[in-house]
Amino acid sequence: MLEESKRDTRRAKLYQLRDVLAEEWEDRGTGHVRCVFINKREGPCIVFKSEDNDSELLRSKISSDDRYHKQETLIVWNEPDNSSDEGVDLALSFQYQLGCAEVWEEICELQQHLLNQGDDLEQLLKYKELGSDHSKHFTLPSTVMGNIDEIYTLLNEHITPLEKQNLATLMIKDLYIPKLVDLWKRVQDMESEEYYLKMYHIFKDIVLLNNPTLLEQIVSTKNVIDIMSALEHDPDHHIDPIKHSDFLSNQVKYKSIISFNDSILENKIHQTYRLQYLKDVALARTLDEPTFATINGLVCINNNQIISEITGREELIIELLNKLKTLQVDSEQMKDNLLFLAEMCELMKNSIEPKKKASFYQNLLKTDLFTIFQKTIISENTPIRMVSVQIVLYISEYDSNLLRSHLNSDHSFITLLIKRTDTDPETGVKILLFDILKHLCDGANLDGINLNFINLFYSKLAPILFSPLSRQLPTTIHTEAEALLKYHLCELLGILALTHTHWVFSFILQASTVKHILNILNCKEKWLVLAAVRFFRVFVSVENNQYRNYIISENLFEPIVNLCINNRGKYNLIDSAILELFDFILKKNIRPIIKYLVEKFSLKIKDTSLAGIFKLYKESNEKTEPSDQLLSSDIPQDIASHSRLRERKLFLEQREEEEWFSSDSDENGTSSAGLHILETYKDISPKKRQISEDIQTNKDHSHKKKKKIIISSKQPTIEKS
Repeated sequence: MLEESKRDTRRAKLYQLRDVLAEEWEDRGTGHVRCVFINKREGPCIVFKSEDNDSELLRSKISSDDRYHKQETLIVWNEPDNSSDEGVDLALSFQYQLGCAEVWEEICELQQHLLNQGDDLEQLLKYKELGSDHSKHFTLPSTVMGNIDEIYTLLNEHITPLEKQNLATLMIKDLYIPKLVDLWKRVQDMESEEYYLKMYHIFKDIVLLNNPTLLEQIVSTKNVIDIMSALEHDPDHHIDPIKHSDFLSNQVKYKSIISFNDSILENKIHQTYRLQYLKDVALARTLDEPTFATINGLVCINNNQIISEITGREELIIELLNKLKTLQVDSEQMKDNLLFLAEMCELMKNSIEPKKKASFYQNLLKTDLFTIFQKTIISENTPIRMVSVQIVLYISEYDSNLLRSHLNSDHSFITLLIKRTDTDPETGVKILLFDILKHLCDGANLDGINLNFINLFYSKLAPILFSPLSRQLPTTIHTEAEALLKYHLCELLGILALTHTHWVFSFILQASTVKHILNILNCKEKWLVLAAVRFFRVFVSVENNQYRNYIISENLFEPIVNLCINNRGKYNLIDSAILELFDFILKKNIRPIIKYLVEKFSLKIKDTSLAGIFKLYKESNEKTEPSDQLLSSDIPQDIASHSRLRERKLFLEQREEEEWFSSDSDENGTSSAGLHILETYKDISPKKRQISEDIQTNKDHSHKKKKKIIISSKQPTIEKS
């Protein structure tokens, strides 16, 4: 019985990494995993056998090193290979998290015993295989009215995880779930609240046995409605119970967008929905973490199987896209078809087959999908607009280059998207549109397609996109839509300033965009004021002299200082944001801006929260060395740096010469400096060598008179005192 349960929970797929750069994993088959002691020569091994013909697909000797890694339902390791020095990367992807945890625990335990040479690993594995002999034996009560208390007690008492597996195996073998469903029907006829409550706990505890096969039986078409009606009697919801059975049988409607002609696939779709309902609604508060993870694993595997089946049949995708071309833009059928396409894209995000994913999106772009979107994005039906933009976002998240290449040849669609950021009345649509723009303007690998798009963006699209910032308002109060638009524009421009430094600066010079953003500081919406301050903080942080010279020449800090003066501690967040901005300038020691701030605003901020930090600015400004002050936009950084090094070298040479000459003569008439010079005579410069010779020549007179050193910038001279 234990063996059957383990095979059930340890179902997995075996993958092998074929292309490291492309991260392409080859599916080597589906089967079951065991840790087995082969013989004394091979020792303990991970054995993976096919579920189709029980053939051995993998035998991997377990090593005591740290090559194994676990992540949720994955165990990954590098298998030594005689044909390759790097070995082969293998991965076991388990259907259930419980099975993955069991195998991982066995591997870790065997590794520990491998380090202890005297341990008998064969006996250890035999003991684990026969572990059920050391646990409690169960006998399932017959499903009659008189045994409800006994069934309730059996499931409600504390049992170990191994005993849970044994009990679940017995239930599967005895077809116990259908029998309990029949018992529940008889209980319903009795209308007994006591029995209702006990049946609720019985079905809930069966779910908590955390057995995948039992979970699949619970949500099967034959059993799910009756079991859900039992789960309605939750004692915590006895006043206003949730009618799960009515919802699933009458309110939930399955819409067939395209005809699959495959009953197995449709049953898998139904099963997935019911599992999600069980997890998120019916038992949302009572599920423990292992059961929650197991149901999530079942849902994920089902989704992968569903999307693989659909995308593997190209005629289904063609049928869907052809239907979209013929439907009315604002029709309910258009909405349903777009929602189906969006759900496919959502499932694709978690797909583990990159080739199918790439083929799916390439097929989408080959069709007239964007021609359809040009109509649906301006539809008066908000859900249709929302789902259309969502699909475009899915494409940009998968491969923004794929979308850029299309938009480079079709400027009308991207122009429409940018105009809708201003004109669309729905907040959710605007947020999605800005997410698309962030993906498209990503700063990585600006070459080829990307560079063409960026040039297009700043030459034609950015002036349209950021034009609302220059819009004059009759008052300082924005509408909600106008305020939200400016908020997202501030956020986007801050991202672009960091990624496209030179393009953004050229655009800002032409459009005075920063000045328009600083005008927002006068508005009444404080959350929007904070967005403008955050943008300016990003703008100041860009390490580019052009940006900083622009800030100084245009006196861009004046609105910030005025905001601090006018705020006077009313809004802590605004004060904190401004203080953080000025503190950042001090930490980074941005000297041109510090000097500008001290000269321009020292008197103005005396009675504000900035007074303390400006005092530090003044101290920093006074300590600035002349050589550092030479740095400006007119002097290249490398020349200024070279000048500082040359001056420092001259200063050190002069200081060493001063030490030589100022040393007092000893009794023998030889100064310590002179001895030092003679020892290193061959290593010093000609200038110093001449000085040392002069000292040696005059050493007989050096003890009679002291010398005073006067150092000029040109030549040291000796003056008698």
